[in-house]
Amino acid sequence: MKKSDLSWKLIREMFDKMFSHPQNGDYLSETKTLNFYGNDGVCLFKYFVRHDDPQHTYVWVILAIDFLSFIIITCSYVAISFFTENSTRQVQIAGGAKR
Repeated sequence: MKKSDLSWKLIREMFDKMFSHPQNGDYLSETKTLNFYGNDGVCLFKYFVRHDDPQHTYVWVILAIDFLSFIIITCSYVAISFFTENSTRQVQIAGGAKR
C-alpha cells in the first residue's frame, strides 16, 4: 500500500468485503457506519437472511447452538428442581422419624 492518509472512506473500502450487504447498488454510498456483524446497528448477527446470503449457513449454525444451549440449561434447571425437592422430602422424613 502506498503511503497515504488514512481516511474513513479508505477504511470502509478495505473492510467492505467483511460484511454482507444488499446487492442493489453501492454499499459505501448507502452506509454511514460499519456495524458489528451485519447491516443493523445491533451487536448481534443477522437472524433473517435470504438463501443467497453468504451468512445463511452461519446463521443456522448459531441458532442451532443457541437452541441446544437453551435445552441444556432448561434440563439442568428441571434436574436441580427435582433433586432439591427430593432431598427436601428425605430430610423432612428423616427429621420426623427422629422425633
